Amino acid sequence: MRLIPPLLYVLALGLFAWAGLTVYNSLDLWKGDARTAATYKGRDDAVKLIAIGKGKGPQTSAWNYAASSWWPQLKQVNLIGKLPERKPTGAELANASELVEAVVDLTPLEEIFELVSLVYDGEDRGKGGRSHVIIRYTEQAAVDPPQWWIRENTAPTPTSTARAGRGPRDLAAAPATATTRTSRGRGRSRNARPVAPQQPSAMPTTIAGLDVLQKIWVDDGGDIRRSAKLWGKYSHIRLVRVDASAGSAFFTRAIPVKEGEPKVEPKEEELLKTTADIPQSVLLSLRRLQGREGDSESATVKPVAKPNQWREVENTTRYGNQFHIGRKDETSFRDPDQFFSSVHVDTYVSKTSSMRGLSVRNIKSDVAQKFGVQTGDVLLEVNNRKVSSKAQAVNMVKKDYKRGVRSYATKWLSNGQEVTRVYLAPNKK
Repeated sequence: MRLIPPLLYVLALGLFAWAGLTVYNSLDLWKGDARTAATYKGRDDAVKLIAIGKGKGPQTSAWNYAASSWWPQLKQVNLIGKLPERKPTGAELANASELVEAVVDLTPLEEIFELVSLVYDGEDRGKGGRSHVIIRYTEQAAVDPPQWWIRENTAPTPTSTARAGRGPRDLAAAPATATTRTSRGRGRSRNARPVAPQQPSAMPTTIAGLDVLQKIWVDDGGDIRRSAKLWGKYSHIRLVRVDASAGSAFFTRAIPVKEGEPKVEPKEEELLKTTADIPQSVLLSLRRLQGREGDSESATVKPVAKPNQWREVENTTRYGNQFHIGRKDETSFRDPDQFFSSVHVDTYVSKTSSMRGLSVRNIKSDVAQKFGVQTGDVLLEVNNRKVSSKAQAVNMVKKDYKRGVRSYATKWLSNGQEVTRVYLAPNKK
């Protein structure tokens, strides 16, 4: 309680000093010129502040404070301090659309398609010439092929076939003008009379149940049928080269570059050919699609040339289409059961011809590398004798080996074409 009076005295003294200072600072205003200058200064400051405040809110050329317009003005008052939503400008919308278009589909290649066949042209090292691949699109890719592909790969409706009397044709090549027909009767020709052009029936546009195959060339030359790019939404993916082994191909994706940024070289993506169990009828169709002449099913079998003599090797070595069995693998011919224990085969019967054989369903990688056999190959003949079962092949090799036969000329159906592989077994020491 004793401290309160001293505090009050100190507070009163401070207020008295502040009042004295205020009076001292206002002594200049007692003069008329000082009062006038201060008034003008206050007016100018107020005008500036009013001008700044006008630019912060809604502007109008006709200010109306009548009672009829007070409610719309009151609704525009920001009472919560939250900024109103700003709509993007036209330039911002254009930039946003460019960014959307710049998004590149980065789906892995194996989820879009698979390699079915590859052709490597050694003259251009797989980067041009005849180097191309055939791909099969997956169902999840949902690729829409071009119209010319649909016209060529879909069968016509029964109505159009009966009307035209032939198979599908290219409707784009149909003449637009009327054709003429010449009829003959009793050996004399009548005047040619114009015939109205037939309206081509609509071709089916559905590709349900069809394998969508595309033939892609490294160098397309501007031809849409030899395109180096994929179809549809994957047109930014391009084939750049085929590996020399004809077992893989390399693709790149075209990635757009933003303005002002340096151009980035596209990175090559390698896709390997899978060893899926593809029906031989499909492989034969792929062979024709590659433009190879002749039909392996109807072609005459060429006589097998007399094989060369076996070369002394410890490990199995390949020379062209001849496989010289090494001493370490000699038991594979003395006991064929040991060889077939590493290979799973099944009887193969062609659906389009009388061809029969043994289809390789599964084979160990080391055995496949030694003997040049891969999954999907079909063994047709051994020494010009047809093979139709596993037991027949085993007995055939055993009997020939006991009789001293050391040369086995085999015929295979591989990747849609017939190939000959000659296996030379070593003589007994």
